[in-house]
Amino acid sequence: MTAKSDILIAGGYGVVGRRVTANLAHDYPNQVVIAGRDVEMASRVASELGYGVRARHIDVQDRDSVEKAMHGVGTVMSCVAQPETPYLLLAAISQGCGYTDTAPMSLKRPAYPDALRAEAVDNGARIVLGAGLVPGISNVLARMGADRVGPVDSIESACLLSLGDEYGSDSKGFVAEEIVTAFKATISGENVLARPFTGPRRIEFAPPLGVVLGPNGVYEASVQGHGQANATALSAAAFVRALVEGEVDHPGIWTADQVVPGGPFLERLAAHGVVPTVHVSERDNRLSGRYAA
Repeated sequence: MTAKSDILIAGGYGVVGRRVTANLAHDYPNQVVIAGRDVEMASRVASELGYGVRARHIDVQDRDSVEKAMHGVGTVMSCVAQPETPYLLLAAISQGCGYTDTAPMSLKRPAYPDALRAEAVDNGARIVLGAGLVPGISNVLARMGADRVGPVDSIESACLLSLGDEYGSDSKGFVAEEIVTAFKATISGENVLARPFTGPRRIEFAPPLGVVLGPNGVYEASVQGHGQANATALSAAAFVRALVEGEVDHPGIWTADQVVPGGPFLERLAAHGVVPTVHVSERDNRLSGRYAA
């Protein structure tokens, strides 16, 4: 095993983290490390999964613990909420690692100064923020639409989550905070502070749902089904694979639509039954169909 080849999954024994670990273990034997505060639980899950999965202690609120856990790590997947000072993210940047997480973009993220972005570039760190359903899958689909019909006139997206699905404790907190947390948006070049449930509009949740409108046509895409935890884990694992396989080769701090290649990403989802419905109406009406991996 080469230096810094380990894949560290913080919270790898949780509801989503365990699924991510199981998805990766077979293809990356002896590289996957489950990390968390409960080492006994991590060891038990590692033993059950096999493929040389290992356990390691980490407390993301303790800088020394994070630094120690990062030994030999080349890629980080965070499935846990990080405190105001995201030691795990900062360690990934300082050590030039690949990094992604499942935290929603609007929650508890620091304002990334130019100096931190520059440090990521200088160290070769590839940071992809938000690897779940939103903004992960949704951003990749939006980017593919923009590439097809752009330059973009408008993008409309919506997300419907079932509160009856399986959630970890962090996920429940994310959903609750999303409902009341304002977020920043850039509209026509102007920064706007938006709030949930303002300016409401009726949404019919039938595929295809998301719409990208451009001068070359209309692109519609959506993913629907049950099992949000499974879909989140599949998306997160696909992001990790993109980092490990070198498909994300731009150092810096990014969102998925900026650096993750759409084709391989969607193929990895489709291999596990998560197949987006895509409809493209070009101006000359030459193309109309569904994505097929």
